[in-house]
Amino acid sequence: MPRWFFIAHLVLLAALAQGCVYYNKFYNAKKRFKEAHHQRLLSEADPDNRVLTNAYLDYYLSAIRKASIVLDLHPNSKWVDDSLLLIGQSYYWRGEHREARVKFNELLDNFPDSDLRTEALYWKGLSLWGNDDISAAREILSFVSESENRFFAAQSILALADLEQSQGNHDAAKRTYLGLVDKIKDDELETRLWKGLGDTYFAKSELKNALNAYRKVLQSKPDDVTSYSTQIRIGAVLELSDDLEEALSTYKRLERSKRFRLYQPKVQLLIANLYRLRGDIDGALEAYSEIIKRNPRTETSAEAYYQIALIEHQVRRNNEKALELFATARKERHTSDVAVKAREMETTLFQLDKFKKRGEKKTKRGTAALFNVAEIYLFSLGEVDSALTTYERVLTREDSSSVPKALYGMGLIYADSLRNEEKATELFERLVQDYPITPYAVDARLRIGADRSDDVLAAARYLEAEALKAEGASPQDVITILRQVTEEYPNSLYAPKALFALGWAYENDLGDLDTANTHYMRLTDDYPMTEFAEVSADKLKQIKKELRDRNTKRKPKPKAKTPKKKDPPPPTADAAFAEELPKPKPTKPEPQVNAVPIRKAPRADGPLEASEVEQLPLLVHAPPSPAAEEIGEEDVSPNVMVRFLVGIDGRVKKVVVVEGADVLQEQAVDVAFQYLFEPGIHKGKPCEVWMEFPITFLSPEQGGSEPE
Repeated sequence: MPRWFFIAHLVLLAALAQGCVYYNKFYNAKKRFKEAHHQRLLSEADPDNRVLTNAYLDYYLSAIRKASIVLDLHPNSKWVDDSLLLIGQSYYWRGEHREARVKFNELLDNFPDSDLRTEALYWKGLSLWGNDDISAAREILSFVSESENRFFAAQSILALADLEQSQGNHDAAKRTYLGLVDKIKDDELETRLWKGLGDTYFAKSELKNALNAYRKVLQSKPDDVTSYSTQIRIGAVLELSDDLEEALSTYKRLERSKRFRLYQPKVQLLIANLYRLRGDIDGALEAYSEIIKRNPRTETSAEAYYQIALIEHQVRRNNEKALELFATARKERHTSDVAVKAREMETTLFQLDKFKKRGEKKTKRGTAALFNVAEIYLFSLGEVDSALTTYERVLTREDSSSVPKALYGMGLIYADSLRNEEKATELFERLVQDYPITPYAVDARLRIGADRSDDVLAAARYLEAEALKAEGASPQDVITILRQVTEEYPNSLYAPKALFALGWAYENDLGDLDTANTHYMRLTDDYPMTEFAEVSADKLKQIKKELRDRNTKRKPKPKAKTPKKKDPPPPTADAAFAEELPKPKPTKPEPQVNAVPIRKAPRADGPLEASEVEQLPLLVHAPPSPAAEEIGEEDVSPNVMVRFLVGIDGRVKKVVVVEGADVLQEQAVDVAFQYLFEPGIHKGKPCEVWMEFPITFLSPEQGGSEPE
């Protein structure tokens, strides 16, 4: 044998061996990828199983590492483009879409003649979708859908339909799916088609069409995981269609099937839930107990405990037992999502019980607690009937200021939860008719389509008055328009606003405190539940004091041996009235108002800080220590520090909470207003003084006073 022939054979064998090495490394990566694919399908059928999820993520990571060996050690082998595609797909399924797109771009940029370009473009489109770059994803998938590669063209059309469904464009998705019917011959793609179409019908609540599509999935010879998840969805459709017997039969067939033994505990939970839905509480409890016995210390047993706790709360109304069972569910599998749900329910029921006890008292705080109870029932527990019953209790209370909110809450329940438009309209109409000038009536009018032309006209006139005032028109011209708003549109939302503006104009522009007092009183009497009524109440107190001071100052005084300067008028008096007050002739020019440097440049005769006055206000009267049921609870301090302004009459005029528990702050403000002092003294005269003081709460057992 010639020597050259022998050498040629050696070279050929070496090349073949090297090629086998390249392929073996890629083969190992591909094997890992297939194992990851299988684990991912199992995880998709049981998404709560973290073991399966972690398993497939690890398998994909292993595939990436093995395929990367080909890129690092054999960059010139023919398996490089295959390895790039496999790495990109692995990143995609791990949810690392940016890294996936990088690998697909490497393949597209460096291998212009590769047979894998169309497939890489398809996966790049999916990666863009995963990164929420919807526009770019649509563009690439649309391009691939027109490819000569019929398999990936169909894949891209299906992906476009899936994308539209995910964006809520169900009609567009439906058209795309239906356009592929009878055009796809591949079993896997046909399964995807009918599954996607079924999910679209389900999202549109077209339950009959969804059921037919899901049954087509089962006829297309799907894999076990798809078959299982589809049958679960069929059961859900039957439940929503009130065909509970057929739904139960579907679940029981799944339970008996050896193919789906892995999912048996989950199916048994669905069966137990269905027993409860049918009203068979004893059957449900027996089924849940069997699940706990067969699958201890699992998420399934934790869910079973959770469902039993719900029965104790919702059916048997035994919240004490329910709390025990929620705690058991939490401890059964403390790292599970069920534990989180159970903890939330424990907190909710604790709050519910606390507000229920407080709501028994027929006080304002008791009524406010009933609203808390209703909101917990409605938003946290989804118990609509209990929420309605609670709102009805509010209607029986003597505190009429709470009625509009209760009527509005009941109307929302009937409209949005119970879909009873007739009853909702009845409640909203009652609200608009009996309590027209309330924030709740505004939305009620919109919901019943009530004519609010008077609001539009009143708004136009009110804005006209505002414009005149801004232009410097006479107060009487502005007052004339405001009076028209209150007289011609008394049920408009602008009527209380105009009344307040009238009172303010008489008080500040004309100095007519008596007429201002009349308008403020009318506002508090006719529109007590508006934001302006509360401000007007403060105005009435202020005007009453000013009128009293005016009468006192106008009385003749005995001549004094040494003339004394009169006190300046109260800061709240208007300028016109101040000019009318008799003043002694000054012996030297009076200091300018802005001559006294005070922090943040308030008025020179404005309030002082406690540290700035010669004599602090002296306490004359203190209310009894207030009671609060929250005292003794964890993280609730009994002290609320308040900052308040003591007026020259010794009464508290303003209160600001500095720090303290949120649940106590409102009551602390109410208590602070009940204090009475001898006014502070500065430069020999009474003055307004800012002070800080703690309001200390006691528990009812300690003898605290409950506010009415």
